[in-house]
Amino acid sequence: MTAGKSAKPAARRRRTAHHLSRPIIGWRERVDLPELGIIGLKAKIDTGARTSALHVENITTFTGPDGREWLRFEVPLDNGGDRPQTIVCEAPSGGIRRVKSSTGHLQRRRVITTQVRLGEFRTRIEITLADRNSMLHPMLLGRTALRNHFLINPGCSFLASDRRSSNGREQTEAMRNAIYKESRR
Repeated sequence: MTAGKSAKPAARRRRTAHHLSRPIIGWRERVDLPELGIIGLKAKIDTGARTSALHVENITTFTGPDGREWLRFEVPLDNGGDRPQTIVCEAPSGGIRRVKSSTGHLQRRRVITTQVRLGEFRTRIEITLADRNSMLHPMLLGRTALRNHFLINPGCSFLASDRRSSNGREQTEAMRNAIYKESRR
């Protein structure tokens, strides 16, 4: 083997073919958080951020049905009207994590684990709950959630999702009903 070449050519070709088989997404996409009843949420794809973050308000803790600490929080959704719709969500607490914010300051944030859906892809990810009110996108998908799943084209938007998707009340109610029916099986 020559200097500077650590892998055999066949192994390199397999690795490259594997990378090329991944779906390509843009720098922003619409995602669903079905366990929270949220669909079509605009998210920024950020490989510079390790963790994912969701804009929430009014976080409270309570003892859940399993006896563990749970979180109740509100997610404001821009539905294109004068008054944004707010969805009240509940999820088991994943603890508190120290995160460096976009301004470089360390913050302590609550964490939840939930399912995310981007196009046809579904997985469970950790999400920190944050005040992203001053940001253009209510959700940020960090590199831990993206790793080994996608190729990212930073020059395009909405490659895996519909740019026009909205967070209308009808869509959210339909999703909640579908989740309820699925959980009753």
